[in-house]
Amino acid sequence: MIWLRYTLLLLIFPSYFIALSRRWWTTMPLWLVSTSVMLTQYLMAAQQGAALGAVAADDSFIYAGEMAKIMLIPIAVQFAVTLRAMGIGAGRRENHGSRGLVEALGTGER
Repeated sequence: MIWLRYTLLLLIFPSYFIALSRRWWTTMPLWLVSTSVMLTQYLMAAQQGAALGAVAADDSFIYAGEMAKIMLIPIAVQFAVTLRAMGIGAGRRENHGSRGLVEALGTGER
């Protein structure tokens, strides 16, 4: 089960780069991989807790924190992709602003 966890973690990088393309569906692999990592983490914790007999309350907070950190990756990427699709972002503003500045300087306006 450990090899599955590390394989899924390694799959986050390619799915992250796929998610940054301009299509709407490209964030789905990142969501699937992140959800799989989160569920694998949960199953490993449950299996370990069953082997030890009981799970302490402190361990559940640690596992919940790890799962939340894993799911922050696709949330942040989805937010960035949505902003880029809406035309909001530094790259879009710089492009429009510099074009306007070049046109103004070209015509002699200030």
